[in-house]
Amino acid sequence: MGRLTALHKLDVFIVGIVHRASVSETKTARLRDLKALDKLSGRLHIKIFGEMKDPVNEAKEANLSSKHGLSELHLGGNTWELDEAPTCSLKRLRLYFLKSVEYIENSRYDASSSSSTSFFPSLEELGLWHMDKLKSWWWMEAGAAVDAGQRTSSSTSSTEVQPQYIQPSFFSRLLKLFIHDCPSLKSMPLCPNVEELELVRVNKELRVLTTVFISYCEQLNLSAEDKEIGMPWKALKGLQSLTLAGIPKMLVLPDGLRHLTALRSLEISSNVELMTIPEWINCLGSLEFLHISWCPKVITLPEGIWFLTSLKRLVICGCSGLTERCRGPNGDDWPKIQHIPVVDVLG
Repeated sequence: MGRLTALHKLDVFIVGIVHRASVSETKTARLRDLKALDKLSGRLHIKIFGEMKDPVNEAKEANLSSKHGLSELHLGGNTWELDEAPTCSLKRLRLYFLKSVEYIENSRYDASSSSSTSFFPSLEELGLWHMDKLKSWWWMEAGAAVDAGQRTSSSTSSTEVQPQYIQPSFFSRLLKLFIHDCPSLKSMPLCPNVEELELVRVNKELRVLTTVFISYCEQLNLSAEDKEIGMPWKALKGLQSLTLAGIPKMLVLPDGLRHLTALRSLEISSNVELMTIPEWINCLGSLEFLHISWCPKVITLPEGIWFLTSLKRLVICGCSGLTERCRGPNGDDWPKIQHIPVVDVLG
């Protein structure tokens, strides 16, 4: 197959790993057969059956990094390393049933040289399915700098390689992210522009987004308690900014928001049926900015807002029921908010 150097299309490539004590070479297709096929373009689906003895070298022999025409790559099997993938051209990447993989890229990561780096610059869709042992995208040198709040592994030697849970880079163009049945996954590159997100049976510590903006969704019912259709708030514990605007079916704030303990900014705007701000808002201990505007049915603030000691600014605009109550020094709700350095009450 290595002689087909002019081949442009190869939709499916099946590798059957057969290990026999009496046979030094397998008689089935090998990843090395892809080495010279540098003109491949479009979609390539690699199915691996069996265990590879040396997955790193097997992946290098496939020489996928030179296949710049590939826009979609599917990998399925038991073992694989992604260091050799064509990262610049891929638009879709799907990995599934890689049950022995702990790190998608097995190379060491230098967090100090890439604190805000975009990689896989063309990737628009990423899917990870049934990867039981997957912990993180990379592994890295122990002792390297990691993002604040992330878990690290202790080590007595700065050169000893240990797993670190980090989020140093981001997918700049990723629009769709699907993660199913990856119970050990705790760290992923951030996905600031993702529009479609599926998180099914994932680790509660997984963080993939820092900002979520949900606006003008007339049929969306965020108040639904159904665990199968509700938002996966527990999986968004690292969220720092959330905007909920123009959601007419939202009568109360979703109870799951109380899990967003890292949230710093919350904007609630143009929710005409919203009735109240819940007492559990005091769970949002990191909140620094709260904006409530054009929510006419909200007529009082909860006592819990008094416990938000990190809150630096409160903006209330166009909420007729709150306007007079929140004006100092005589408003009924003023004692709840007078500790906030900046309070803007507008019309």
